[in-house]
Amino acid sequence: MTRTLPAILVGGADASVSALAEVLPVSRQAIAKHLALLQDVGLVERCYVPTRIRHWPS
Repeated sequence: MTRTLPAILVGGADASVSALAEVLPVSRQAIAKHLALLQDVGLVERCYVPTRIRHWPS
């Protein structure tokens, strides 16, 4: 997962945790935790949309 998630995000499109959970074999909670770590080190950014939080490469 630690290599798969960044590879998906590098594609350039933003993605919600739910959308990533559909293509990855892990829970939404695990994806959210990984994204939080990636955000802490500046590899992804977060954007709040009224119904979802989107993530994309920094």
